[in-house]
Amino acid sequence: MLALSGCGGGSGSASTSRLKVPIDWPARQRALGATESAESVLVVLTTPEPGGKGFSAFGNRGADSSAHQTMAISVDKVPVGIWRLQAEFHALPEGNGATVATASAIVQVRADGALLSASGAPLGSIAVQSQIAGVVVNDQQTVTVGSQVAPEVTAFTPNGIAALSPNAVRYAIVGGGEHATLTSGLVRGVSPGDVTVTAEVDGITSGGQVISVVTPGTKITTVDIAAQGLAGMPGSNTIYAAVGGQGAQNPNSVVAIDTSTGAVTGSVSIGSAPQYPTLSADGKTLYVVVDNGASVAKIDSTTMTKTAEFSIGTDPFGQPLTAAGLAVSPVDSNVVAVSTNWIGIGIQIYRSGVRLGHVDSRSDQGATAVAFNDTGSAVFSVTGFSPSELIRDDVDSSGVTAVTTAGGNGGYPVSFEGGRLYVGNTAYNPATLQSIGQFVNAEGTFGGLAVDATLGRAWQVSRTRLIAFDIATFGRVASYPLPSDNINSTNIVRFGAKGIAFIEQGGGIGGGRIDLLNIAPGL
Repeated sequence: MLALSGCGGGSGSASTSRLKVPIDWPARQRALGATESAESVLVVLTTPEPGGKGFSAFGNRGADSSAHQTMAISVDKVPVGIWRLQAEFHALPEGNGATVATASAIVQVRADGALLSASGAPLGSIAVQSQIAGVVVNDQQTVTVGSQVAPEVTAFTPNGIAALSPNAVRYAIVGGGEHATLTSGLVRGVSPGDVTVTAEVDGITSGGQVISVVTPGTKITTVDIAAQGLAGMPGSNTIYAAVGGQGAQNPNSVVAIDTSTGAVTGSVSIGSAPQYPTLSADGKTLYVVVDNGASVAKIDSTTMTKTAEFSIGTDPFGQPLTAAGLAVSPVDSNVVAVSTNWIGIGIQIYRSGVRLGHVDSRSDQGATAVAFNDTGSAVFSVTGFSPSELIRDDVDSSGVTAVTTAGGNGGYPVSFEGGRLYVGNTAYNPATLQSIGQFVNAEGTFGGLAVDATLGRAWQVSRTRLIAFDIATFGRVASYPLPSDNINSTNIVRFGAKGIAFIEQGGGIGGGRIDLLNIAPGL
């Protein structure tokens, strides 16, 4: 029996019974370096998350020289979740001697302690020697520019996965060859971008898998806070998060976060259910919707103090309106646009907390997201129901006047960057609201988009990758594997020189953790 000992937490929250890992030992062979010569195994489970802890084990095959199976059973319970499995088979007992074979896989720990493959099928046993039935290059891998790696590969047998001898895998680059080369059989990073790699074992070739070539020094930091909205801007190393009432730390507040460390450096209690935090162009003023959408609070971001709060009013029946979006004028930090969910009151403009007279009454569905243009002379919004509309309102001292309407992507965040309007995966001409182009994403539907016109890039979170696009060609140029399934986060902002921050799972009632990537892919 193999003893698997715990050395920390896992990637899930529920405990299991003891982990069970079957090991198939072949008949012993004493040929030096042969996989059949293995006398012991070291098994390691680690989480794919930054700084993730894990479980490790070693065990001996025992005196039985015939083919047999032993079972690895952990001493401690292992949390349910996604884990990265690595097994090393050694030529001597107790994990000593040369490594004669290795196995790797992305696995799920089931509630009864058994292992599943990434697809959810039972994993089976780890075999030291067996016929290969299939090969997969594992997902979520990176190589740094100037370094070289042997990408992790899972070789499947009819009954589980196989341990492979050194140099048993042959790699090939089938896409993105400008970003990586094969050097002495290893993948070497040349420039930031995506490279597609296949692997061949015993004549069985895998499908292509994207491996991200990243800039040296790239790292991701996770902030464990229940964020419901983010605000940030290029050049600043501080981002701001709205934390809901269910947050264990700083509930119903806005917090400032140092992006270099992930530490909370300031906070202000702000009222119930804060959301849609929005920075002024100079970064000194922060607005946030509070009181379940009924009011807007103004914060001095340099001191993290609330300086004002105003109600967004009531509907014709006397019920409080609910804000569905917020934007600050780029030329006057005292002017904000608020989108509301009430039919006939789509967009309202406030100056120093006082609503201007004209509102957008043309929308018959209310409005969701809102953004100013670069001069503050117009705002753009999207209606919330199908068929949605994209609306441009002119802004003057009296309020707003709807002037242009076109089909839109309902519910998506709206942003204005570099003279273009971005809604979901589409860029629009702000004068005509006609489409200029679309970002093509084969990995999932679109959520939020962060655009930096100066760097010529846009980024979007799609399932387990942060994808970078060229805003001139709309083509995908790079990606970065993420530590968990983030599924189309709509909360994504730029920070610092090249950083990206986003909320996992897009927030929601309980909020989500924040991931900070110091160097965005494609840079």
